[in-house]
Amino acid sequence: DEHGWESAHTVIDIVTDDRPFLVDTVTARIAEQGCTLRQVWHPILTVARDADASLLGLAAEGTTESWLSVEAHPPLGTSAAERTPDLLAALREGLAASRAVDEDAAALRGAALKVAGQLHAAGVPEGVQGRPEEVGELLTWLTEGHFEFFGYRHHRVEDGRFVPDPETGLGLLRGAEAGFAARLPGQDDHALLVVTRDTRRSPLHRSSFLDYIGVREFGPDGAIVGEHRFVGLRTPSAL
Repeated sequence: DEHGWESAHTVIDIVTDDRPFLVDTVTARIAEQGCTLRQVWHPILTVARDADASLLGLAAEGTTESWLSVEAHPPLGTSAAERTPDLLAALREGLAASRAVDEDAAALRGAALKVAGQLHAAGVPEGVQGRPEEVGELLTWLTEGHFEFFGYRHHRVEDGRFVPDPETGLGLLRGAEAGFAARLPGQDDHALLVVTRDTRRSPLHRSSFLDYIGVREFGPDGAIVGEHRFVGLRTPSAL
C-alpha cells in the first residue's frame, strides 16, 4: 500500500549495472532459500542519472542497467517476513560476488594465461608429477570458453601451510579474508596440477560447488614452495 500496489507474493526489485550472471545469480540465491520462483522480468535499459544517481530518464548514450524484478513464494509453513533477512543477505552476497568477478574478468583470464606462459618457459625438478607444457596447454584451453574464472590468488608455503599473498587476489579471492577449504600440501605431495572441488557453493551463476585448479610451484629440492590458485565453474563444453 505504501507504494500504491500490493501482491500476494514476495517481490524483489533490483536495479544495478548490467553484467554477466545476474539473472542466474539472483534466481539461484532465491531458490537456495527454499523459495519458489513465480515470475522473472529482466528489462535492460540505457538510462541517464544525475550526480546523486537519481534517475533522469531513458537515454541513448547513458548507462546500461539491469532492472530485475522477481516474484517468489516463501517455503511452505514460513512467512515472507521470516525469510526476508536471510534472503536479502544471500542476494547481497551474490550481487557483490558478480560485481567483483565482472570487474576482474580480464585480469582473471590474464592471470591464467600468465601462469600458462610461465609453465611453458620453466621446467620442474625431478620427481614432480606432471608436465609443465601440458598443464600450460590446459590453462590456455580453459580460457577459451571452457571455464568461468571467478577467483585467483597466489599462495606461498610457510611451515607446511599455504599462506595467501593478498595483493594478488582477484574476483572471489580478493583480500586476505577470502579463504578456500582445499587440503594443504602433504610431505609426499609432488603433483604439479591439482583439480578438486571446494566445500562452498558458488555465490554467483549456478548453485554448484566451486571448481578449484591449483598449479604448484616447486623449489630445486622438489618441495612445494607456492601455488597459483584458481576457482570458478567449468562450462558445459568442459564437462
